[in-house]
Amino acid sequence: MPDSKPPSGPGTHPEGPPREIKPGSPPSTIREGGGLEEWIGPYRIERELGRGGQGVVYLARDSRLNRQVAIKLLTALGPGSEAAGQRFRREAEVASRLNHPGICPVFDMGQSRSGPYLVMPYLEGETLAERNRNRSRAGLESVVVNLESGGLSTASEVSSGVARTSAGITTHEDLHATLVLMESVARALHAAHEAGIVHRDIKPGNIMITRGGQPVVLDFGLAQDESSENGNLTRTGDLFGTPPYMAPEQIEGGASASDRRTDVWSLGVTLYETLTGRRPFEAPTRALLFRQIQTIEPIEPRRHNPAIPRDLSVAVLCALRKPRHERYASAEAFAEDLARVRRREPVLARPAGPILRLRRWRERNPALAWSVISAFLILLAGGLVAAKLAADAEFAKSQALAERDAYERLADLGLLEDLSREFDALWPATRATVPGMRDWLKRAEDLQSRLPTHRASLRELQLQAVGVTSRRVAPGDSQEAVETRFAELASERAHLARWNERIGASEAEGKPLPDRMSLEVDARLAGIERILRDFESRYPLESLPTLGAPEAQWRHDRLLELVRGLERLAVDDSYGRTMVAMKRRLAAGENHAAETVDRHAARWDKCLESLAAEEAMKGVIPGPIEGLIPIGRNAQGFFEFLHWPSHDAAASAGADLQVYDQDGRLRPGAGIVLILLPGGSFQMGSPADEAGRDAEERLHTVTLAPFLVGKYEVTQDQWQRCMGANPSELFAGKTEAGRVSVSINGMHPVESVSWWDVRDFVRRLGLELPTEAQWEYAARGGSSAAWAFGSTESDLEGKVNLFDASGREAIGALEAYTPLPWNDGFAFHASVDALAPNGYGLYGIHGNVSEWCREQRRHEYPPNSVVPGDGVQIGEFYLTPRMVCRDGSWIHPASKSRSATRYSLPASTKERFLGFRVARALGGR
Repeated sequence: MPDSKPPSGPGTHPEGPPREIKPGSPPSTIREGGGLEEWIGPYRIERELGRGGQGVVYLARDSRLNRQVAIKLLTALGPGSEAAGQRFRREAEVASRLNHPGICPVFDMGQSRSGPYLVMPYLEGETLAERNRNRSRAGLESVVVNLESGGLSTASEVSSGVARTSAGITTHEDLHATLVLMESVARALHAAHEAGIVHRDIKPGNIMITRGGQPVVLDFGLAQDESSENGNLTRTGDLFGTPPYMAPEQIEGGASASDRRTDVWSLGVTLYETLTGRRPFEAPTRALLFRQIQTIEPIEPRRHNPAIPRDLSVAVLCALRKPRHERYASAEAFAEDLARVRRREPVLARPAGPILRLRRWRERNPALAWSVISAFLILLAGGLVAAKLAADAEFAKSQALAERDAYERLADLGLLEDLSREFDALWPATRATVPGMRDWLKRAEDLQSRLPTHRASLRELQLQAVGVTSRRVAPGDSQEAVETRFAELASERAHLARWNERIGASEAEGKPLPDRMSLEVDARLAGIERILRDFESRYPLESLPTLGAPEAQWRHDRLLELVRGLERLAVDDSYGRTMVAMKRRLAAGENHAAETVDRHAARWDKCLESLAAEEAMKGVIPGPIEGLIPIGRNAQGFFEFLHWPSHDAAASAGADLQVYDQDGRLRPGAGIVLILLPGGSFQMGSPADEAGRDAEERLHTVTLAPFLVGKYEVTQDQWQRCMGANPSELFAGKTEAGRVSVSINGMHPVESVSWWDVRDFVRRLGLELPTEAQWEYAARGGSSAAWAFGSTESDLEGKVNLFDASGREAIGALEAYTPLPWNDGFAFHASVDALAPNGYGLYGIHGNVSEWCREQRRHEYPPNSVVPGDGVQIGEFYLTPRMVCRDGSWIHPASKSRSATRYSLPASTKERFLGFRVARALGGR
């Protein structure tokens, strides 16, 4: 079976699945108009498994033996088809001669109207290439799902002077399984070699791993039959094989130079790649790759992956020795050493010693070697032995200095990574974090002073470049993985674009598809575009030097990462990980108390005196809180506070905070306003007779301590001021959306932010998300009705922004929702203070945007498993969590916007109907 897994999803069968064949139908039945044969000989086609440039593979059923088989059909009919046909027949002849469980046999061979075919057993499983690719891509995929990072990590992990790779084996179980697998492959190859067959194209893609874990060698189409005078299909000098896995003799002598030790080399490359996640020889061009294979020794596998045992590293390098006589004499000898590693016995292979390494160098560089020998003889004859020893001592000293410099560069890279991690930890900007920020700046300035030296060292290395690469990939990342992900994203974008065209064509024909489908395609397309933009910013197209030696390339890449990191550190950017941003944060921390407590002492005295007069609030706030400024009581009688770090200081003059305008509307530039709620016991959930109730909304009593909660949903203006960019899909300044004109400004809620994004925002500002219990308590506003404004939908008119006539006009009908029978005038979200407040003075409840909460969703409220005081649910935090969302939005009906309504979304979700409001514990940061 070929190295391809069964495709799935839309587009697998452009002509539709094969027609059902009635019992007794003749084997010659063909689709009308040609195309896919429903029968090939006595084999009935069930589905396509995969295709390549010269053939296609089908899953079929043998009508005689009632068993599933794989049929490989040769379809190449253009130039070179004669040679392809010969190799096709050769594969059948060779495989039919080999009887080993580790070699894929051929059951049958024949000729159909579409071309010659081979019949092989149907093997369910994956190729070693797929297994390796899945292992190396696992981190990338999870990062794409978790949109907090948006792509591959760019930080390199430095250990023992080398960068570790996240691919390759990582556990003892992985190592044992890999040894057993490769030992079996080696023994299967030995059986082929004993039968006179050299495979000549061993690679991960030609090793199938069945569901039971048994490896099977595939594709003997390029095999060489040593027992036949006409067994070689290629001429002397022809190059056949896959370049990264070709042995030096294949490159130098062509097809006729191969023997069983050629397969040992290819198997060594395959094992090296499986253990480390990278090939021993990689280059942007075939010529440079062949030059490396012929002249450069591979880096020891343990330097890429320290988890590899030393004896296994020795065995791999023995298989990759360039002179054939120095490799394992047979695949069986290789298998025996792998078995010794598995049993923790000493291997028979030995690492190359200094004499052997010197001899290899002399063979690769004969002219230079002769010059060195001549110079040495002249020095010896001239009696300059003492001078030679002195020169050796000086050389050793210079080498030691060079190694020390390299170590210091690696140490500086580690210091830079430490600064990057600590930058995100030194939040919020308060008096408590000021000492840490000062120390950070001191270390950053010291590191920055060494930038000129690092630049000079980088230029020296770049002068040795032998070529260039086109895309910048961070050290530690896989070029192949990045390019593969780009291709996947581009394919997904093209697929969604085709759906858009189909939707438009259906509308033009007067047969519109459901609006829900259009919205889903738009949302997915916007998400793909965001991911692509992020990838392109992380991995831009540019020219970078390629050095001949892997060690030099590694040093260059680390040094380049260091220089770029230090350059970014000095950029005039108030929002990036820069010294400018840290200085701004330090100034805010140093002025934190003065701005919020000292300057507004009179406000604090009045606030504390007023709270002390209330029995329920006495002692709730014992003294001024840094970062908060009392505003006064709202119309509902609850105290409001301005969160100073989120406020635009330029919008206030002296003691005049200027939070609201003369109409009581929130001013542009105003920070987050928090309302102090008294807490206490309330009934959380919904009664059994509440319309629209879900079974999981169990009615239960929760008791909360007093806390602060955002009066409004966080605005785009506030997010932009604190984070440096506006992520909203319906962003400030947008004038058209859906089918209507809109007028979005900075006072609209920020949206299209994931739970991870929001967590970063609140941590920076010393705030937090409300728990489910806090959110519902605040949203009810003291009411036990379905909504804060009453028990019927009519009570909501003019007070909330939900899916109504204006929403339907903008986005069309939603299959699941009936619009409300009024028009609030807002097609999408409105400004955060546009409609009515609830009984506590909170705006945006029951509409506008849905809001993230702090914890994961449990399918039912857990009894007796909440934290006293804030009501947070106790439970396991999963790696890919679904986080609680509360409140409906402009796209939801009233029934989905009740005070008790709860649902969840993956923490990485970003949607234009999804925002948040903040909370703060009393006595917190």
